[in-house]
Amino acid sequence: MSSEMKLTFMQKCIIKYLGQRIPKREEADKNPIPKGEVMEFTMKEMAKAKDTGIKGSAAGTARWPVMFESALKDLIKAGLVKEMKGLLSSKLTLTESGFQTYDQLTKEEQKQ
Repeated sequence: MSSEMKLTFMQKCIIKYLGQRIPKREEADKNPIPKGEVMEFTMKEMAKAKDTGIKGSAAGTARWPVMFESALKDLIKAGLVKEMKGLLSSKLTLTESGFQTYDQLTKEEQKQ
């Protein structure tokens, strides 16, 4: 994970879901995940976190999609996530840096 970028809870959810759903790193570009599926998972995780504090307070609000797009755009700009745009929808996958970040997040969760 790049030391200059501190991930938000929402960004961690995005990376976590992509890391869990992509079966093999070598085939990440061949098996991208629909953006709507990632958004749905992230919203559920944010709603769960809402019960424990401010982290999930955006879930279910009108600004939620805007916040998701902003978080995703930052991950793409940082080189952690790649977006493949289609005619009607987009699909997402992790880059090698994204997989390294996913591994780091997994290690941190196991320590807790």
